[in-house]
Amino acid sequence: MQVRTIMNERVVTVRADQSLAEALRILLAHGITSAPVVDASGHLVGMVGLKDGLRAPHPSQANVMIHRHTTLEERARALDTTRVGMVMARPVITVTPETPVEEAAAVMSNRGRHPLPVVEGGGGSWA
Repeated sequence: MQVRTIMNERVVTVRADQSLAEALRILLAHGITSAPVVDASGHLVGMVGLKDGLRAPHPSQANVMIHRHTTLEERARALDTTRVGMVMARPVITVTPETPVEEAAAVMSNRGRHPLPVVEGGGGSWA
């Protein structure tokens, strides 16, 4: 069985130049935990998720989470001033619609990547 038989074709994306606050609102409005990030031309450039909202004060240190002393005002300011492109995960690991489901499942399991973007035209990347 190929990925095309189980993939979701209604993809919600966010832009790299959007604020993290805007991106989180989009994710929450659609009931999803992460989304592909696209540039102005619509090209896939990263992935962003709800957890990235916790990293906003420290975008260059992805492993630093929110601290207890961080005030709500500081958090709100960080979410508004942080751009998605600053915290998105990259490089993006992708598969094609022709990829066997078993291979896609192995990538998600072995590399801890979920969801896994599906791209047409040989755009799959195992980076």
